[in-house]
Amino acid sequence: MLQQTIRIENETRNHRGDLLDSTIEYELIEMNDTFGWAVIRANNSEKTMHRVHPDHLRTLEVIGSQVAIKPGTRDLKGYFLKRKSGYAFMGIDDFGWAVICTNEHDASCHHVDPDNLKMTQITKTIKYFHTKK
Repeated sequence: MLQQTIRIENETRNHRGDLLDSTIEYELIEMNDTFGWAVIRANNSEKTMHRVHPDHLRTLEVIGSQVAIKPGTRDLKGYFLKRKSGYAFMGIDDFGWAVICTNEHDASCHHVDPDNLKMTQITKTIKYFHTKK
């Protein structure tokens, strides 16, 4: 189970067409169920499970999570990254690049294609991470 705190976009409806409350936080239970939906649960007394389209997830608290990269990964400048694991995920920039650093304090950061992040449960959620202004 992922159990990451998320928010949803305004006017988000679940798979039954019910309008969900975008003012509360939800818990991400599963990113891609059998039918491609994200399974979420309200972080209030309701605790009802909902299925929503992954594109309606607004923010994911995965910043600082440890990620690994696939062999042969190059950064934005075209350089190969020698280190294969132990990067802190810092987010997705405005151009769709994943920003990873050697630690959470931005010691040495790289912009890489999000598809080059190793697919663990946490990086599966990064694939659907949308930065909203």
